[in-house]
Amino acid sequence: DEVRANMQDSVDILKQESSVGKFGSLHDVVTDLTQDSKREDAKENVREESLRQLLMFLKKEIDDQNFAGLNRHFDPDTGTAIWSELESREEMEKALEKISKQRRSEEFVATKVKVEAKEKLEQQKNQIKLEKNAVEEEKEHIKQQFKQENKDLKEQLSAKVQPAVTTCCVIQ
Repeated sequence: DEVRANMQDSVDILKQESSVGKFGSLHDVVTDLTQDSKREDAKENVREESLRQLLMFLKKEIDDQNFAGLNRHFDPDTGTAIWSELESREEMEKALEKISKQRRSEEFVATKVKVEAKEKLEQQKNQIKLEKNAVEEEKEHIKQQFKQENKDLKEQLSAKVQPAVTTCCVIQ
């Protein structure tokens, strides 16, 4: 039953004229635009309508109608438009080159700082290793000194106890 219901849903979806049919008002707008675009006298499409709305907004909000001082620069290589305060494409390219140089400089400085930090960290690691080795050597020296003192004390004790034991044994 579940498989049959899924198949029926798929068939219903395929029967729809438009993929936006189930969205009601959106479907109506798309249908109207599609029918309008098929007519010879209608040349508008969604993009043009959006541009007209943007122009109306800018005209309403900005008195001098210069798009808030922005200029449109089109890049034919990428097909994108960039809005900027700069007047010409040459100015745009110079500004982009300047920004590019600045970013490369920042990246160089960041890399240099990372390298210096890494070197400093390496120096600190080496210093810690040296200090650790010095502590280990001092520890070994103290250990040897303790063993020697312990040996000396045993010998002194043995030297004092030996005559007493000998004397004790003779008396019996």
